[in-house]
Amino acid sequence: MPKLLIFIIGCASVALVACSIERVPGVYRIDIQQGNVITQEMLGKLNPGMSKQQVRFVLGNPLLVDTFRPDQWHYIYSFKPGNGRREQRTITVWFEDDELSHVSGNVKVSSQQESQREEEYRTTTILVPTRQEEGGLLSGLMNALGFGNVSSEETPPESDLLEKGEDTALPSSKGDDSIEAPVPSRNFP
Repeated sequence: MPKLLIFIIGCASVALVACSIERVPGVYRIDIQQGNVITQEMLGKLNPGMSKQQVRFVLGNPLLVDTFRPDQWHYIYSFKPGNGRREQRTITVWFEDDELSHVSGNVKVSSQQESQREEEYRTTTILVPTRQEEGGLLSGLMNALGFGNVSSEETPPESDLLEKGEDTALPSSKGDDSIEAPVPSRNFP
């Protein structure tokens, strides 16, 4: 009997100690993100005198509207990484006569010029080459056997059009109605 009692007390104490360990190594914990994600770009779009509807369009619906102060909106964002400390940001938007008065909180409001500079750096132009349409299995087999369309005209590359002074790939308006380059078409099922 005393051995059984000692065994039960030992198991209970091990179980209680195991529950008190906060971080068990090797256990994956997910990142927990809650609330409104407010970026510096969004805050840069806010201007004094904006209506409540415009602020709601830029920032989204507030997480908390004070019952006793309806002209005060709270945007709260909380992020807890799996194995880290929780970070919380709070932004309070103040209105006077249904127009934006000021913004307060623990997030720095950037100036309009900084947000425009960030926007300029993000603008990129990507030229994508035109894709040659490849036929299916049967048309490839027909071309290999010599029964398919062997002659294929290629459209001049965009750089050739620009060198000629043309800005589009439309036929020239010289009076003749002939088309110089074939226009690729797609057949949808």
